[in-house]
Amino acid sequence: MTVATKKKRIFDGRYEILEIVGRGSKSVVYHARLHDDPSQEVALKVLLAGADIEETRLQLRNEALAMVTCQHPYVLRLNDFHAVDELMYLSLEFAAQSDLRKYISKDGVKITGETAEIFFKQLAEALYFIHSVGVIHRDVKPDNILVINESEVRLGDFGVAVLPGDNSSAEELKAAVGTMNYLAPEVLKGEAYDGRADIYSLALSFYEVLLGKNPFEHLPMAEQISIRTQPLPPIDRLVPNLPKKFAKTLMKALEPDLKSRVSTAKELLEMLGAESLEFDVITNDDDEELAIIDSTEKINSSEIEKTQVFIEKDPPVSDKEDKVKTTDIASFIDESSDNVARTIVVDNSSLIKESSGVNT
Repeated sequence: MTVATKKKRIFDGRYEILEIVGRGSKSVVYHARLHDDPSQEVALKVLLAGADIEETRLQLRNEALAMVTCQHPYVLRLNDFHAVDELMYLSLEFAAQSDLRKYISKDGVKITGETAEIFFKQLAEALYFIHSVGVIHRDVKPDNILVINESEVRLGDFGVAVLPGDNSSAEELKAAVGTMNYLAPEVLKGEAYDGRADIYSLALSFYEVLLGKNPFEHLPMAEQISIRTQPLPPIDRLVPNLPKKFAKTLMKALEPDLKSRVSTAKELLEMLGAESLEFDVITNDDDEELAIIDSTEKINSSEIEKTQVFIEKDPPVSDKEDKVKTTDIASFIDESSDNVARTIVVDNSSLIKESSGVNT
């Protein structure tokens, strides 16, 4: 007797789509695994058609370049970056426990002060590194902190990050880019944005995680600007049994006055008693390839056959017939900066197709 098995959804000839784990107005994130090695799971962040394609394309490209610049154990790993015409996607390290906000909302999950301190320290190390290589994140919040397991987290979503050598104007840096509930007071007031604002956002994220709510949630902007000029109540008065060093460090990072606030992530780590502040920089082995590579080679993209790309705004997740049209992926070449690696991707496999097997 012959029994048809469940259809597999294959993306780019390499990934089996398992489910949608996140969706926004501009992109959708899939949980997937390598078709040839099912033990290797990834997150695929795919740009959707129909949005402001130029702005969104630039943001996703910015995210990829920032992640290549910021390769560190506590920064979400970029595996691959592909782009052609309107289609762009990132292949990322998969966070099995989702983001920090969803993680602490799960039934039975209670984050202790000790665990929060471990997570906070790891993210301080991530900020120390990315600031040292000239990157400012600009959107640190629980949603962009990815939980790998009960003892490890990663900093993710570099879509609005400032890159080293970025030509962002002073006006752009002063703009309140990010999420209002986590913006530092100086950013809300339209002052310059630097690494100290990332530190404030990180501390505020953990203040919220420990307290169970954001102290500025639902407040109008005018009131937020006013209230953030005053120090928040000490976290150890509101949450009992916190490690003393951690509570003190958290509040020092939340000082509304820049002169009183911790000025670098290195200081955060020193306050937490970090024994070594040596960078643990990730380098790629010769046999390990990223889609974004260091090369001066140029490809004439007009010589590569391209076909029109289209992805529905709300891609299907059921086992029914896919409505995602296939295409050939060609190349995306970045020539805008000498400070970052050029992007050269050539892959002529089909983007998405269904395959089915039979059991006899």
